[in-house]
Amino acid sequence: MIALAIPLADRAAELVAYDTSCGVTGECESSVSYAAIRVLGRIAGDAKSGSPRAFGERERRFLLGLARGNIRSHLMSGRQCPVIPAEVPEACRARSGVFVTLKRNGRLRGCIGTITGERPLFESVLENSYFAAFRDPRFGPLTRGELEGLSVEISVLTEPRAVRSVDEIVLGRDGIIVELGNRRALFLPQVATEQNWTREEFLTQACRKAGLPDDAWRSGAVIYTFRAEVFGDA
Repeated sequence: MIALAIPLADRAAELVAYDTSCGVTGECESSVSYAAIRVLGRIAGDAKSGSPRAFGERERRFLLGLARGNIRSHLMSGRQCPVIPAEVPEACRARSGVFVTLKRNGRLRGCIGTITGERPLFESVLENSYFAAFRDPRFGPLTRGELEGLSVEISVLTEPRAVRSVDEIVLGRDGIIVELGNRRALFLPQVATEQNWTREEFLTQACRKAGLPDDAWRSGAVIYTFRAEVFGDA
């Protein structure tokens, strides 16, 4: 029996190491197992329902200001926007996947994110806002002259879940990940709506983005869905 000091229902955990006493004693028919498990922070959203966390106006303003301030700071001084941990709202300390999307005059200017919650949300927003502005391989680095007309959008993700049937995908609600071998592509939930795609087009375009055959989603590829709370300053 394993007793835990904290509940794990809404937390992320990962196996660090596993071994048995067999390797030491040589007695493998009757051995003891040992596992080192690292318990991470709370994941955003409801772990059971897969619903995104509801951020209040204060949390939204904080994250958007953090992203924009970080971009401006790098442009003006080459340094990251300073953050005092004591001023970070509790909800922004949770570990969650997050994408930062930049648009200029309504057109995509950069979008980078992390699928899973490996770091506190506010740290991921800092990192991804920098990469969206200056390291997105589809665009050149953002310049000072582009700050005018630049909008910032943040998508906080729920944990991805594999689907049994593509019929489970609801356009406008679900983002998708298509994966086959070492190829993978992700589309945020809002992309299907913005492009006015059907479910089939949504999946086909994801396959193309991953460098897979258009119909890989019909057989072979694993499809995951996730939801997101999306908010911006436009």
